Amino acid sequence: MKITHENTDHTIEGTLGTIHGQRIVIEIEPEDDPQGNLSGLVWRGRLEAWLRRYGKPQQDPADADEAWDTLVRFAFAANMTEGRYDELLWTCRDTVGMSWGRMTLACDGLPKTTIRRRVAKIREQYANEHHMWRDRGGLHKGTAAEAAAHLAAAVGRDGAEATGPAPAGGNTINVFGIVNNYPEG
Repeated sequence: MKITHENTDHTIEGTLGTIHGQRIVIEIEPEDDPQGNLSGLVWRGRLEAWLRRYGKPQQDPADADEAWDTLVRFAFAANMTEGRYDELLWTCRDTVGMSWGRMTLACDGLPKTTIRRRVAKIREQYANEHHMWRDRGGLHKGTAAEAAAHLAAAVGRDGAEATGPAPAGGNTINVFGIVNNYPEG
């Protein structure tokens, strides 16, 4: 994939000052888009709708038909992006081993609890619907039992990280409000 950016001679004077025109060219090779997802966004006008609405959020559609068409196209692109975002969070956590704190920083301060919830949701979805899981070796597919075991292991790792090392003895309450009973000694 090649993305080039250049300024044009076109300028607009506005409340934010002078805005210079820009030309952005995206060249996609077949290996960049093997399933045709990016091409489909362009051909169906979904990328254009997303860019127009994102670039000019205050501009209202001219009528109900334009509003409907823009919403359909924008929502599709936004939902695809949201799904890829969740998959990336899952990859960063389970394949790369990124900490929740580092993920929070990378996600512009999105609360750690929100990130944990999103990762938990996509883990469960892939394990239950597709019998798939992630680990340091990448994405794997197996039986329902294998996926369930890997899901439980990932949840266990997250719980261990949240509670920290076990104390010498007594009870603790972890971040989920679950009482952990540890034997004395």
